[in-house]
Amino acid sequence: MTLLTMKNEAASDGFNTYGFPFTFYDYFEGKCDNCYGEYGFKPLYLFVDIFITMLIGFFIGKFTKWFKY
Repeated sequence: MTLLTMKNEAASDGFNTYGFPFTFYDYFEGKCDNCYGEYGFKPLYLFVDIFITMLIGFFIGKFTKWFKY
């Protein structure tokens, strides 16, 4: 899911962003005024993304077993 929703725009004064539903990595390689944002790796958001993915997988597994019988 991350590869489908990433943005790779740092080469043209944009941002590289990775993560869905929460962005856990931001990278900026351009010029700007007042660039004081929190860029870089955010491990908490990565763990939240992994947890949400596991939770969705668990419910899909339970849902398919429920209809299987």
